[in-house]
Amino acid sequence: RVGRSDAYASAYDLESETYVPLPKGDVHKRKELVQDITLGDLDAANARPQGGQDIMSVMSHLVKSQRTEVTDKLRREVNKVVKSYVDQGVAEVVPGVVFIDEVHMLDIECFTYLNLLLESPMAPTVIFATNRGTSLVRGTDDVVSPHGIPVDLLDRCLIVKTEGYTKEQVAAVVQLRAQVEGLTLGPGVLDKIAVEGERASLRYALQLLAPASLVSQLAGRSEITLEDIGEMNELFLDAKTSAGMMGDFEGAASTAAGEAGDVEREAVNFAFIDARTLTSREHLLAALYVALVAASHSELTTKTVHSEIIWALNYSNNITESIKRFGVSDATTSLVVVRVGDRQTLPSGSKVLVEEDVKNMASSVVEGQWAPLDQLTSVTDWSLVRKYYKLNSDPAVARFPKAKSASSDEVPPKLRGIMNEIVVSAVAMKSVLA
Repeated sequence: RVGRSDAYASAYDLESETYVPLPKGDVHKRKELVQDITLGDLDAANARPQGGQDIMSVMSHLVKSQRTEVTDKLRREVNKVVKSYVDQGVAEVVPGVVFIDEVHMLDIECFTYLNLLLESPMAPTVIFATNRGTSLVRGTDDVVSPHGIPVDLLDRCLIVKTEGYTKEQVAAVVQLRAQVEGLTLGPGVLDKIAVEGERASLRYALQLLAPASLVSQLAGRSEITLEDIGEMNELFLDAKTSAGMMGDFEGAASTAAGEAGDVEREAVNFAFIDARTLTSREHLLAALYVALVAASHSELTTKTVHSEIIWALNYSNNITESIKRFGVSDATTSLVVVRVGDRQTLPSGSKVLVEEDVKNMASSVVEGQWAPLDQLTSVTDWSLVRKYYKLNSDPAVARFPKAKSASSDEVPPKLRGIMNEIVVSAVAMKSVLA
């Protein structure tokens, strides 16, 4: 209020007041609308524009479910309109944040588009996260770059150094997690888990809580003890320990130099075959013959004569497929170990390779009960044989329609002989066809 209308200036009043003239004309009401909208929403709304072309008409279409392709031309037009609104003071651009985790999984085309995107004045702040070192850029054959990101894009980035959690920080997080889940930690448990978290990772330390709690409950205890954590360490490996064990078994054998590397490679220099896929001794000998013939002529399809034996067993020439089908897998319970030796002095003192030598050399990598090769047919999985060698469509096998759904023990001996002859012939002919 600024005063009283001057129409009452002649009236007598005990209180003195300031008189002002009464405003003339219509009363105007001004209302300001503020709408938060993303460039992606504008692109989608303009993909199928309907009605007016003003900003309010565009916003009215945001709730519509119709979608179509958003082209580069459309993006440029939308950016042009938004820029004009910004120049007029009608709109304001607030840069957003795009977080891309595991950025090394993107291919070269994605990185090219990101490079183009960052040149736009309305580009958001982009944060990349990765744990890779120097690696191959996906989508290329020979472009190796730090963190798997092309160098031209990496030069435009600020690299933030991250550090691992300390023991005290791991302990604080584990304590908070235990409180949230209602777990009681016994004496020394928190320090033990903190040490494991500092050695391995925070995630591994947190994952120990749930199984340790179950073990303590089964034992009738109300709190997690050091014994429970120790049992969890024996049952579950962290990623670093697991990778180290695999590296000792595989990586060291293939990359170690000198005498130590030769010893490691010699320890796994065998052909490990899933015994369920072999139909007879002749089946195995046929594959062995194919591999030896190829080795004698220096025409191996694979790198070694042992991998050539596994490849010879496969119906096709796909090396990866042959290893998956006839090599060792998680489902393997019976194993055939084959070793091709040369004319050198062996541990047994013999000049030729004998069964005793194979057992002694394989004992370091194979645990199990040794059985004579005559028992090979007792573990044959005939359903796998029919599948891998595509025998269900063979006319000789088609005469036994009930055998398709029969278990290995229910397959008639006559049909077993027929399938064995077909399989042995297929393997033997591979040396000719290859």
